[in-house]
Amino acid sequence: MQVTEYNAENELLRDVDLAEPNKLWQHPWHLVHRVHLHEELKRRATSPSGEGVPVVLKTCSRVIDVDSSSATAILENGERVQGHVLLGADGVHVSAFKTLDLELCQLTPPTVVQGSLQDPGRRH
Repeated sequence: MQVTEYNAENELLRDVDLAEPNKLWQHPWHLVHRVHLHEELKRRATSPSGEGVPVVLKTCSRVIDVDSSSATAILENGERVQGHVLLGADGVHVSAFKTLDLELCQLTPPTVVQGSLQDPGRRH
């Protein structure tokens, strides 16, 4: 796999062969536009075809509390939503961290430096 990056003037910024760095990972990399990935995940989760019961997405629903023992979210309007798994998807400042008293780790993305992949890992 080759990653090539250009600026707005179509000038080459970097061209990196990832054949060797890719050997570090269990699965191959897939470069996907975030919006397309979100759309496909939503389509599959809410589709009546496939395994399991389709999920119901509750957008614009502010969660004010989470009961991790029963996988229940309490919404601002008082509604209680229960499932097998709760996903907090409001970004790095997800409210579930505060509610569940979890340590928030800052994840730093891998960077390519002089043709080699440098993975700084987690910073606490």
